[in-house]
This record gives sequence, C-alpha cells and structure tokens, in this order.
Amino acid sequence: MSPLSRMINSRDNWKRKNGFKRKIINQLNRRISVFENKDKADAREEKIQVLKILMETDKEPKASPSKDDSKELQRLKDENQRLKDENQRLADENNKKQHEIEKLQEELESKKALMPCPPISQSVRVMCVFLLVTCGISFRSITKVLNALIDLGILPRLWVPHFTSVINWSLRVGISLLNQIGIIDGPWIAIIDTSIDIGVRKAVVILRVRLSALGDRGSAITLKDCQVIFLKILESCTGMEISACLEEAFKVAGRPIAILKDGGCDLKKGTTIYREENQCKSTLWTIADLGHVIANALKAEFAKAVGFKKLLALVYSGAKRLRQTNAAIFLPPKLRTKGRFQGISRLAEWALWILDLMSVQGQVKEDSLVAVLRKGFPKLPQLRVIIEKFVITCKVMNELQSVQKNKGLNQKTYQQGLLILCELPDQSHTAIVVRKWMDQQLRIQCRLAMGQAPLLVSSDAIESLLGKLKSILRRSPIGELNRMTLLLPTLCGQITPESIELGLRQTNHMNLLKTEKEMIPPTLLQQKIRTFRLLKQKNEVPKVIPIRMAG
Repeated sequence: MSPLSRMINSRDNWKRKNGFKRKIINQLNRRISVFENKDKADAREEKIQVLKILMETDKEPKASPSKDDSKELQRLKDENQRLKDENQRLADENNKKQHEIEKLQEELESKKALMPCPPISQSVRVMCVFLLVTCGISFRSITKVLNALIDLGILPRLWVPHFTSVINWSLRVGISLLNQIGIIDGPWIAIIDTSIDIGVRKAVVILRVRLSALGDRGSAITLKDCQVIFLKILESCTGMEISACLEEAFKVAGRPIAILKDGGCDLKKGTTIYREENQCKSTLWTIADLGHVIANALKAEFAKAVGFKKLLALVYSGAKRLRQTNAAIFLPPKLRTKGRFQGISRLAEWALWILDLMSVQGQVKEDSLVAVLRKGFPKLPQLRVIIEKFVITCKVMNELQSVQKNKGLNQKTYQQGLLILCELPDQSHTAIVVRKWMDQQLRIQCRLAMGQAPLLVSSDAIESLLGKLKSILRRSPIGELNRMTLLLPTLCGQITPESIELGLRQTNHMNLLKTEKEMIPPTLLQQKIRTFRLLKQKNEVPKVIPIRMAG
C-alpha cells in the first residue's frame, strides 16, 4: 500500500474512532441532564449504568475504551461508594438521635406523672387568690411568681393581671365569705378581740371555733379551725359598742355557749352588758384568756417592785452603750410599749444569760467582751435576786401555758397545772392568780357538760390573725385600718379553689365598692385628698370668654 493510501486509511479510522467517542459523550450528557434534579448519588449511579450500556453496545468491538474513560469510570465508582457510605453513616446517626429523643420523652412523661398537676384548669383569678391565701406572699409578688412559672415552662402562656386586680379579687372573696355566715350545728365558742390602735381606729373581730376543735386536732388550734363571723371598724371602742357588735354578730351566726376574750375593760364591759340585756348569764359563759391573765399577774407582782424598775432602767441605758460596739450581739430584746408583759420572758432569759457571762472572777482585759458587758451593765450583778425570782416565775408560767394551750383545760390538765405551780412559793402573787383562774375555768368546763373534752382557754388564734393584718398595713407609709381589713375572712378556714370561684361569682366589683362605703370609713389620707380637692376648686378662677364684636 502506498504511503498516500495508508494516510487516507489512517485518517478515516481516526474520524470513525473520534466520531464514535463524541457520539457516546453527547448521549451521556443528554441522559445526565435528565437526572440533574435527582439525588447526587443516584445520578452518578445512573451515569455509570449508561456508560456500561453504551460500552456493551459498541458496534466496533475492535475499538477498546481509552485509558481516560477507564479512569473516569473508576473515579465515578469510588465517588458513588463514598456517598453511599456517607448516607449510611448519617442514617445510623439519625436513628441513634431519634432513639435518644424517644428515651428523653419517656423520662419526661414519667416525671410529669409523679409531679403534682398545676392548677392550669383553674382560672387566673382563682390561682392568684389561692397563692395569696396559701403562701401568704404580697400582691406584687403574685404576678412575679406567675411570670417566673411561665418562663420556666411549668405554666402555659397565660394573661398575668396587675397586682391591683389581685387585691380587688381577694377583697371580693372576703366579702363573699362574710355574707355566707349562718347558723351551724353543734356548740361553738366565740373569740372576740380588738386590734391595737392603728391610726385613729380599732378593728373588732369575732371568730367562731367549734367546741370539739381542740380535741379533734390534739394540739393548739390554728386559723384553719376558725371562721370570721364579724368584722367592723370603730373610731371609739366602748362597752356599748362591743355589746352592739355582739348583738349584730350573734343575730346572724347564732348564739355560742361561751365567749373567749382577753382582760380588756371594753370587752369585759361589753360582754357584761350583752349578757344582762339578753338575760343569758347562765347559758353564755365568759372565758378569760390565759396569756393575758398571766401577763396581768406578772405586771401586778413585778411592775412596781424597785429592783425590777432598776432592771428596766439598766437595760435601756446599757442597750444604748452597746448598740455601736462589737458587743452588739448581746443587746437585750426590745420591749413592747403596749402589752409589755406578754413577751417579758425573753427579757428574763437574756438577763440570766448576761449574768452568767459576767460571772468571771478576777480582772479581765479591757478590750474583752466581759469588760464591755461590765461597762454596759455595771450594776446588773446586784440585781441577781430579783432576776432569778423573775426567771423562775416566767419559766413556770411558760410551762403552764404550753400544757393549757396545746391540751386545753380538763381534770387531767388541771392536775398537771397544779403540779407545775408547786414550783413557785405559796406567797407568789402570780401563782395565786393563776390558780384562782384555773378553778374558775374548770367550773365552767364542768357546767358545759363536756366530760373530759378539753376547753379552749387561749385566744392566740385571733392574735395571729390580727398580726397578719398588721404586717400588711405596716408596708403603707401611713399605717391605718383601711379596706385591706376585708382580707381577714380569707385567712381563716379551709379555703379551696372551688370556694374562691364561688365567691368571685357571688360578689362583683359593684358589691365591693358598696360594702367598702358601708363598712370602712374614709381614712385620714382620703380625707386629706378630698380637702385639697375642695380647696383647689374654691381657689379656681372661672375662665373669661372674650366677646366677639359683630362687624
């Protein structure tokens, strides 16, 4: 074959060969474009399959695939395998995460089953009032607690009211509880007391306690065993006013078998007038509160004693010397201006403690605590006799009160009380007064035909109730009895969400305003604001409207 023929043959073979490759590549590109929107791994697999088909259907078996095509095919196979491995790894990881999520959900459900269910089904109003009654927190704190529970995810997204709305809801519940007072089955005791003067007014409160409450509980009664049956604010608290309050209260709630009160003259005179006017001296007995009886006896025995007066003067002067020193931890307890002998036993315990600290013999360093105490209370060791007598008397009285307040008065506790009083000398004035009081109350217990059931002889429940009211009013800049006294009924008895919901339905806001106007006289601050408004109206000059001239 001539060189020219070989050249022409070689050119034709090259054209056929390269034309076949271009044909394969064009077909491959057209097939791949169909799978552009598919997954990357599937598209590459399809590409490999197309290449295999095209290579198998080659019309020129003599023509073998080039080295570049084999490398491309191997690269695509490796890439496909890598993507398959990656997909398998991600699928295994996803299954593992899903299993962990299911496990956490099961733990959460088990914990929710153990946790008490929050009162989500109750309305927001009931929830706010229930927090106030059960937790005793302030009105502003209630809204903050709700917001905190919502942020923690314990409560769903709720409407959180303003604290003034919580005040109005609570007062409405208190008014509803007062309106629900009626006659009950079984005998009961009325506990009456008046608050210490707050501003220019006093609050008269009457509680109802079942006669069997002390025996059923087995210990001192609490506010849950009581019910407020009367509430009134007076500017002048006299015997006639107290008698009128008793008449009004017992007309609605029925007549009790006994009235438990302290030793106040107004209460004593008021109960006497009521019993005489209603001719019920033999059916309505009066019980004197043990705590006030002991306080009056201690006052009568020690208040006028010269040694006790010196002790009080020394305590006051020594407290001033120690207040700004390192020995301030030894300051004496603060004494009340009214009802001082109610908590006087703390002073007795403090005085005996200081005497023991100062009883170091010999000289001490000038900067020691003993030296500071000797400078602060220089004549205290000279009053050791009166202090020890006072301490023994207070200790015996505290032990007696612990028995009588927790177990009541019956034949058994009466004998225990006599044994406790034997620790005091026979000429002790306090022991004589308390023994006489025990004899009188035991006769009342026998005449009530109670058997061995204990008789309630302590009015600590009403003292606790009025103490809560004072703590609320103490936050105001001008401490005065105001509309907040209507909260007292909500602090007693068994308050449930159902009773709160019922009270809110029965008493609306208009009833609240009407009751406030009838029961609560205007406070000094309200009178001051009204006076300023009247003066401002009188001093205002009427505006002059300029006259427009016609034309």
